[in-house]
Amino acid sequence: MSHNTADTKNCAPADAIDMNVSLGKIAEEAQLTEKDTGWSEEQKDRMRQYGYDSMDLLREWYN
Repeated sequence: MSHNTADTKNCAPADAIDMNVSLGKIAEEAQLTEKDTGWSEEQKDRMRQYGYDSMDLLREWYN
């Protein structure tokens, strides 16, 4: 009889994030920048440390 095991890792819970999001339509030809998101500078810096670029910041915000 074989036994399968998996290692587990204990991690700290993610920081709570307060966000205000306005729902609405974005014009098809609109050009968005990371300034159009509600990420704080600290959040943007942390995301960049993990390899996110400006397009990734936009995708995460509007996802």
